[in-house]
Amino acid sequence: MSAEKNIHSDNSFSVSSEAVEFSWSYSRYKIFRFCKRAYFYRYYAASNGWDKFADSRSRMLYRLKNLVKAENYVRNLVSKTLSDVFTRGSRKGAKDFPLRDIYSALQKHIFHNRADIENKCWEEDPKKLNLFEVYYGEDPDSVFGKIREHISDFVSKLSQCGLLSELASVPYLQWKNFTLPVVFSFNGLNVWTVPDFVWSHEGNTNLLFLKSRRNEEAWRILPGISVMALENNFHTPPSLCKCRTFFREGPEIFEGYESLEKVRSIIMESSSCMLSLLTRDGKADEENFNRTEGNCSSCEFKEYCEK
Repeated sequence: MSAEKNIHSDNSFSVSSEAVEFSWSYSRYKIFRFCKRAYFYRYYAASNGWDKFADSRSRMLYRLKNLVKAENYVRNLVSKTLSDVFTRGSRKGAKDFPLRDIYSALQKHIFHNRADIENKCWEEDPKKLNLFEVYYGEDPDSVFGKIREHISDFVSKLSQCGLLSELASVPYLQWKNFTLPVVFSFNGLNVWTVPDFVWSHEGNTNLLFLKSRRNEEAWRILPGISVMALENNFHTPPSLCKCRTFFREGPEIFEGYESLEKVRSIIMESSSCMLSLLTRDGKADEENFNRTEGNCSSCEFKEYCEK
């Protein structure tokens, strides 16, 4: 089990929480459990790092915050590309959309993204793609070679299990094209969620989530959060929500979601734990957010944290 260590520095950060709106998302919950120090860097210390006039530490942490791991890049790119193909723009011919055209669109994105990385566009715009593996020294050819393999495998397995055909058959007017992320209010908090695909069919609302690898907790909680969002924002009864989660590894498809009672409990209890680390006057002090030993090699902030 990972051990937590409190590392205090005379140069530690102190950030007013008033400047950072507190909200809840599964990703926030996940990083809080991964390492509280990384949580502090991401949600407090890096909060104004987008400003070129911010101090150097904030700007560096903001850059590290925006690093993307190759596995997540693959998942996000497949989701975005398929969404562009099936849920946006003209529907003419989408039902018979050639698989090769999907691959072509994906390869085009990869080509431009790699060019951005090689040109270090992220130095001027931290929102530009900056892959974790390349930033920390892995060979770009090797990284992008694996990315192409995983994308090909992802799309192939989606096709083999019939999900691509199902998505292609959804009539345009049945898609629920929400502005992402979907935000809803729960217990006085703004809660964020990002379902990959949502559409109506035979009186039900279908939700599909795409994941690279199986996470026993995530596949249950994430759909539950989206069901809460649909109930809160659109008055959709949970009984009419049909959730599926696809995992590239396997491949496997899981149906259902965690009980909403448990999801609500997780949101309330974890948000209380997060807020309990703030000082009485509402500040987030770095020294109050302990570092978890053993997770550093996979952490975006290791360049800063290990100094």
